[in-house]
Amino acid sequence: MKKTKIGFLTSKHPLEKNVWSGTIYQIHRNLSKDHEIIWIPVRRSFWGNRYMKIIKIMSKISGKNFTPHFTYPAKRSSKKTNKKLLDSVDLIFTPAASSCVAYLKTNKPIVYLSDTAFSLMVNYYYFNLSDFNIKEGNKIEQLTARNSTHIIVSSDWAKKAYIEYYSVPEEKISVIEFGANIDGIELVNNTDNKTNGPLNILFLGVEWKRKGGDVAVECVRKLNESGINAHLYIVGTGTPKEYLKYDFIKPIGFLNKNKDSEYQQLREIISKSDILLLPTRAECSAIAFSEASAYGLPIFTYDTGGIANYVINGKNGYRLDLSANGDGFANRIKECIEKDELPLLKKGCENIYNSNLNWNVWTEKVRNIIDNCLR
Repeated sequence: MKKTKIGFLTSKHPLEKNVWSGTIYQIHRNLSKDHEIIWIPVRRSFWGNRYMKIIKIMSKISGKNFTPHFTYPAKRSSKKTNKKLLDSVDLIFTPAASSCVAYLKTNKPIVYLSDTAFSLMVNYYYFNLSDFNIKEGNKIEQLTARNSTHIIVSSDWAKKAYIEYYSVPEEKISVIEFGANIDGIELVNNTDNKTNGPLNILFLGVEWKRKGGDVAVECVRKLNESGINAHLYIVGTGTPKEYLKYDFIKPIGFLNKNKDSEYQQLREIISKSDILLLPTRAECSAIAFSEASAYGLPIFTYDTGGIANYVINGKNGYRLDLSANGDGFANRIKECIEKDELPLLKKGCENIYNSNLNWNVWTEKVRNIIDNCLR
């Protein structure tokens, strides 16, 4: 049977494991199981680059931040997209690249995938933007929604924004959670109560401030003060010098998934951990939550963004209110230990991973969407 040809429209090479935390790589790999994938690279044009340089200068003068969401470079990039490649495929699949879709002219069905909508990002991820930047970003998102045959989002939070802010019909949107971006996962069945420690706590994120590194350190410090021997493994980011004085801190830093030795080190650290502590203050749908569930690590995080699709209170962890501090997280973890709840949460991680947070489930759902778009 002849395979459907999917045009994979991105600006970055799809086999680069560090792009979007490895999600682009996993999407490309899993789509390849059923389809012939043809990469259609999107490049910013000469004048598009010049335009963005001007934006950068103007933003610096005005003291504003900026995002790359502007209509002029988006139009120029679409004009430069290889038309022969576009015509050679049956369907176009575009992950997390609204600027690539907004002005794309093609008679092929387009499936657009994202973990958020621009309107959600303003004053959440993106701060101090100019009114013009906000207007341009929303215009691109609106045009992308109209130009897409179907939209896939990774959370109900994102779906709600497309429906309410961009007036997208509900039947045009599907929510499909991401799987874990680590290969060869073996679920860990270690359900020992760690009251006597060491309790190996993992902090996994590339941004110290947004991911709540300070809250994580304070939480583990409080746990140790309360008599629970806990270690905090910090992976993905550097550790600020003021925290290196604590003996319980185990700074690992960034590990490159493209390097086999570092990739194996990451897998080993996750497999030896007991809990994922990620008090992130802004999050669309962190892949770390899928990875933690895959390895049976109960998750402790904030209730924000699209996290509710990945962390279910009392099942595979807990989402705390944004007002919670390190003490709040320490108390919640200590309570789970004292009630012998960690083994139940570990089992819940396994159940949620198997039923929802894996790429096999994702692939099956996306296969159905692609088939419907091609009918």
